[in-house]
Amino acid sequence: MTQSRSVRSLAGLAAMVLLMSACGNGEPTETDASPTPTQQAETEGNQQEAETEGLVLGALLPETGDLAFLGEGMIAATEMAVADMNEAGGVLGQDVELINADEGDQAGTVREGADRLIGSGVDGIVGAASSGQSLEVLDTITGAGVLQCSGSNTSPTFTEEDEDLYFRTAPSDALQGPVLADLVAAQGHSEVGILARADDYGQGRAAAIRCRRPWPRESRRCSARRPDSARSRRCPRRGRRPR
Repeated sequence: MTQSRSVRSLAGLAAMVLLMSACGNGEPTETDASPTPTQQAETEGNQQEAETEGLVLGALLPETGDLAFLGEGMIAATEMAVADMNEAGGVLGQDVELINADEGDQAGTVREGADRLIGSGVDGIVGAASSGQSLEVLDTITGAGVLQCSGSNTSPTFTEEDEDLYFRTAPSDALQGPVLADLVAAQGHSEVGILARADDYGQGRAAAIRCRRPWPRESRRCSARRPDSARSRRCPRRGRRPR
């Protein structure tokens, strides 16, 4: 019996929920109907497939690059979740397998990681952490019929149609930006300096904050080459070069 990876993973999760619901019902049910030979053959085939094919998940998270300091916790949390599932009996009686791949911070790294996970036959991929990195591989992953779910992608771009194979658990910048702007205004601040990463994530969030409120016009934008340098260096005034 041939099934796509996405259908198999969804069926496995749905079956797990149904089994949990069935376990909560203490009343046995009676039936007089006996299975037909066709039904029995299909049942045996499904059981045989469940015995030979377990759920395989991939984690495409930053082991290297700018977000590696966040990736360590994300990877540990993913491994803990899989361990908890397996401790509880796995999915359809089979242990869940987890394969890790590096997201990095370069397009080539995340593409290589996605290709390796897809080639390993994963049913779903957790990640990437960065919106920009997820956009690099979104078409590749969903085009292969593999589910993708990120816990940190906030770019409004992901709200568009995605063949129903991409999911995220973090709200869009289009929602978070206005909330942050309202919070700043509610605390009585009217002159605000916005410090943001120089990537799609940082600039998207900053734009959403600026669009929410009539903040005073910025006299000059300052870009720190290193995040730590922004804590100790001021933006240079017009006509003056930084020391």
